[in-house]
Amino acid sequence: MKRYFQLARSMALKSPSKFRLGAIVVYKNSIIGTGFNWMNKTHPITQKFSKLPFPIGINAEINAILATDPADLRGAEVYVYRVKRNGNPALARPCNMCQNYLRSMGIKRVHYSTETTF
Repeated sequence: MKRYFQLARSMALKSPSKFRLGAIVVYKNSIIGTGFNWMNKTHPITQKFSKLPFPIGINAEINAILATDPADLRGAEVYVYRVKRNGNPALARPCNMCQNYLRSMGIKRVHYSTETTF
């Protein structure tokens, strides 16, 4: 588990956004997708699952799933990590849009960082 959070953290550090989040998708102990949030791009998935009246960027969880084969997602787990500006971990609980999207893709287990993660 620690290894997956470390990889999700390294993905978060690649994010150009103010709030840096990274995510990885794991299936049968293999990493099948990685991603980070992009606030300056939109995607049809975010328009479909977001309840906001304005377009939003691609969240880390969605970006990681877009890198996978959707047939592989039933039974997969997602790890999400948020990095503060000072490098410390922060709460990375998926937003409602991402939770709904993850459920629709068959993902039932999501692990996310908190301020006390490692």
